[in-house]
This record gives sequence, structure tokens and C-alpha cells, in this order.
Amino acid sequence: MLIIQGNNKTYGINVPTAEKEITASFLTKVTERVKLNKYQTIVALVMKTKIWDFCMSIRNPKKDQNVAITAKLAKFIAPNPDEKDGALPIKNMSVGDIVVIDRSSIERGIHLSVPTIISPAGLSKYLEEDKDLLTEIVTGKRPDLSNQYICLVQFKIVPISTITATYDAEEKVQDDFVLVRPQQ
Repeated sequence: MLIIQGNNKTYGINVPTAEKEITASFLTKVTERVKLNKYQTIVALVMKTKIWDFCMSIRNPKKDQNVAITAKLAKFIAPNPDEKDGALPIKNMSVGDIVVIDRSSIERGIHLSVPTIISPAGLSKYLEEDKDLLTEIVTGKRPDLSNQYICLVQFKIVPISTITATYDAEEKVQDDFVLVRPQQ
């Protein structure tokens, strides 16, 4: 986690620096008030970018950002297994899993505004209210922040049928092609 705090605010914020810091517990907590329709799911789009690039996009919204996006499962309604079509499309999927979904399904999804400081809108508002901090990051006067990567989260509601697969990002796969150097 990266602590961001300027001199003009009475509070600072913790911003994740790695995808694994956006936990299933967090995703459950921030989406618990959302009542989903049957066969819908909430997908969290985890965006990883340098804080400097993010600040530049606040100052110049037309500037393209270099952002890596990972989709994580945030919430879904488990269908009733007694119904004719009541089986989950993917067995054993769970909140926090990485979602395999085509880009157009995400683009067609409904944007869900979840009030969290680690959304692009939340962090942008925090930084815009402290112009000195924003300027310090952009000009490099805060090297402890300028070169750091941050992870922000946005949410989309998509039909559960558009999810092709999910997998646990924490599960390690044995890769037979990795050579392990013997210890001396």
C-alpha cells in the first residue's frame, strides 16, 4: 500500500500498489449494498498505472494513459439449483477470482458507481482538492510518490453468461519449462 497525503488535507489515503491488495473481502464490503438482478454479476476492473501518469491525466484528460486492466469477480447471485436453468455457468467461481471476459462485454456493461477513494473518480477528487500535492507529484518534487504504481478500481454490471472462465490468481501453477537454479 502507498500512503498519499498532502499538507492541505487532514487525512491521507492508502492506495493499493498491487492487484492482490484488492481482496475478496474489500470487494464484498464495497458491493454489499448493491442488489443485483438474477443472472447479473459485478466485475471489478483493477487498473494499474503510475501515479504520475494518473496525475497527468487529471491535468490533461486527452493524454493517453498507460494502464493495465485486470477484471476480478466482485459479486454474483448464485442461481437456485432447483430451477431448470439454475446452475452456475462456472462451478466453484468465487469473489476475487480473475475473470475471463471479452472486452466488448465489459464495454457494454453498466457502469456501477461505488463510493470508494480508490476509484479513479475518488482519487482524482482527492488530488484536485489539493493542488499543491498534485503539482508536487507531477513535477517530481515527491519522488516517493511520482514513480510508484497504483491500483484503482471501477465496477461494471455484466450478464453472468458473458463470463467465459475464472481463476484464482493466487494459485501457483507448476510450469515445467521454468529452470530452477540449484542452490549452492
